[in-house]
Amino acid sequence: LQVEAALRLVHVVGYKLARPAEGRRWARFAEAAIEEAGDLEHLDRAGLLRNLADVDVIAGAYPDAISRYEQAAALAEAALGPEHPWRIATLNNLAVAKTRTGAYDDARVLHERVLAMRTNTLGPGHPDVGEALHNLANLEWNVGAYDQAEALYERALANRSRALGPEHPALAETLDNLAAVLGAKGRYDEARTLAERALVLHEAKLGLDHPTVATSLTILASIDLALRDLGRARSRCERAGAIFEAQLGPEHPHLATALVCQAEVALGEGRAAAAIDSLERALAIRERGGAPGDELEEARSMLARAREEHRETEPRGAR
Repeated sequence: LQVEAALRLVHVVGYKLARPAEGRRWARFAEAAIEEAGDLEHLDRAGLLRNLADVDVIAGAYPDAISRYEQAAALAEAALGPEHPWRIATLNNLAVAKTRTGAYDDARVLHERVLAMRTNTLGPGHPDVGEALHNLANLEWNVGAYDQAEALYERALANRSRALGPEHPALAETLDNLAAVLGAKGRYDEARTLAERALVLHEAKLGLDHPTVATSLTILASIDLALRDLGRARSRCERAGAIFEAQLGPEHPHLATALVCQAEVALGEGRAAAAIDSLERALAIRERGGAPGDELEEARSMLARAREEHRETEPRGAR
């Protein structure tokens, strides 16, 4: 009972509530309880590895997450077989972590495998199928395949709405990401409607200072930027950055996203020096965290633009 309670606390506190330091403290308690209780089939050990990997994802420690997911999947396969739902769920999480690191080919193989296995074993209406559709859509979004991403998000949205109801946090996640894709396709009014609905759901279910709320704010800010609503975009980017830094720390990859957002606003307002400060910090976070190449290139190209604009506006005597 102690093992089960501790493992659930690792997941709920460290992952769902996005408090990784506390989640890791519960993991140490779980480890001691596992040692005391025994674990002949290594399933508790697999559970601890997977839950700690979930915490790693929240903390932005994606290579650590990948290693732990792989270990958990191997233990689960030995004890439960290759197609057990618990192992499939672990492969799903592994695919998400690989997407975050830019290992898109590996992630696609895993995402498509998870979707096929869940559809076959659980049926197309099961919410785990909705999760698999959502995660595969995330991959398509990351590689710029917006039409494919939109179609998959629509399927995920229909699944999650039927299975989980209209106010579930998982539904809000899909609304957010579909909004981001529609924004990338220039359909700003539709995108803003979806993103605003998602933000309301996130705030109601998770509180005003949860990192998922901050992610929703950055999506809305990107739409504001496209519509040249710089004041609203600035407010949302700054609020998102404050939440990420307070909840996840000053080195988290999500903070870099908020800083890039702040820099875009600053450039739009003619504040090149402020943009440089935000982008230098964002780039340093991404470089230290091993961010995907497209994210590094985004920060570097924006930083070059900001420096050029700063040189053009700087008084001649100061050069």
